[in-house]
Amino acid sequence: MFNKHKTDILIIILLTALSAPLRFINLGYSEFQDDEKKAYIRLAKDQTVTDFLLQQRKGPMQFLATYIPYSITGDYRNELAGRLPFTLINTASVIVLYLLLKKLTKSRMASVFGAVLYMTNGFIVGFSRIAQYQNLNLFFSLFSLLFYADLMDGKKHLIRKSLLGTLFFCLSLLSHWDAIFYLVPVVYFFIIFLLRKDIPRIYKSRLTMYNFILGSLVLLPFMIPYVNYHTSNKQSTDYFGRRIGLSAYSFIKHRFIFELYNPFVTLPFYLSLCALSVLFVKKNLIYFVWFFINFILIRYFMAKPGTHIYNYVIPMIFLISFLTASVLENGSKIIRTVLGFGVFFIYAVFAYQSYMIFVDHKAEYPWDEKTIFNYTTIPYVEKEVLTFGFPHNRNWKGVNEFILNHNDKCSYITNEGKEVSQIYTDIKFGNTTKCHYIISVKRPFISTRDGIIYPGTGKNNLIYQYEKDDEVLTKVYFKNPVSSDSPALFEDMLLTN
Repeated sequence: MFNKHKTDILIIILLTALSAPLRFINLGYSEFQDDEKKAYIRLAKDQTVTDFLLQQRKGPMQFLATYIPYSITGDYRNELAGRLPFTLINTASVIVLYLLLKKLTKSRMASVFGAVLYMTNGFIVGFSRIAQYQNLNLFFSLFSLLFYADLMDGKKHLIRKSLLGTLFFCLSLLSHWDAIFYLVPVVYFFIIFLLRKDIPRIYKSRLTMYNFILGSLVLLPFMIPYVNYHTSNKQSTDYFGRRIGLSAYSFIKHRFIFELYNPFVTLPFYLSLCALSVLFVKKNLIYFVWFFINFILIRYFMAKPGTHIYNYVIPMIFLISFLTASVLENGSKIIRTVLGFGVFFIYAVFAYQSYMIFVDHKAEYPWDEKTIFNYTTIPYVEKEVLTFGFPHNRNWKGVNEFILNHNDKCSYITNEGKEVSQIYTDIKFGNTTKCHYIISVKRPFISTRDGIIYPGTGKNNLIYQYEKDDEVLTKVYFKNPVSSDSPALFEDMLLTN
């Protein structure tokens, strides 16, 4: 068994080793970002788990994933534990993609190249470093395609494999509705199966019926009450109405988002290879269709797609892999050798780029500019774009601990978005009529609030500050309008971490 699959096992070990540094190093450095807080089950008074899950705007899978580390640590604020299941799943998706591409292209080297592009892509690396549904979508969707792909030319156990494909596709849908962006290859694989001459009609009917029944059993118990709740809730209909509908998100903004996560030459590199793949369009036409349908849906029907644009990056990787397989099939031994070295060179370039952007935090990109390969990153000007997976830490745990020891009866205000600060603070936000803390953050995560200055942030009111590499990143000031004795009273409490 080992000898038969020895090469693939060694490749899988290698791909795992190459993926790991981008995903696990400094995984717990960054504080939770707004959407990570929303990935946990946090029940309101008298709210049941069922009610909570039905009221969310995505499926229940990510809440189950975050519950695993919480059940062990009992700590909602443990970043490393909270992210670890998603990071492991993201790493596993690299292996699944390799196996899928190998099955489709029949080329190990082309599949390794596709896996290298995937594992080093900024979107995929960024997602791997947060507790979010994208990792589940990627893993379950690619895993479903791995089983569905056998419908095209497989001979054995097609019902069993297709049922596994349906199960994983349903799990992807129950993670997030982004699973619909994989429908093109799913439908294509089924059409090819139904057109096969070597499969009896009765077998095709049984397979289709079994998959329909399984899909219904997995999805409908959640989807029926979910759809009923959201179609009868005005806030939900307004939300989905704002997010989905005929619109046009400019190409410039698409490019900005792509280059925020994948700067320098990444975009022209991808586009150039996708353009070259037109030369072999007969072999990869369906993946062009997949790319264009996803692109059109995101471009014209999503008002603010944000990082959802990664859903047309995945078919681009498939196109590049098929291009590589075609070149290898028709090329000489020298070409194959050059391509082999080229794959590792490309890994080195893109892996270093992603490492500097997502793992290294001496300068926290994109809030700080960074120089990589003698190229300085573009200024972060589109501040409404959410920044997932990038390094950012302002020691909110330390701030909260200090405040609780100082006076936990007061409230606080901050120039950081309360979506972030309320993850870590145990005191109330916003009341400045009584004693309160002013927490001033340099280059806050919610960048639209950068530069806000509150009255009362004079030196004499400063009671705590957090430094990193000799730069003060967080300051805490205390104001007590009722008792305005000498503010110098707090000078002895000044802390520097």
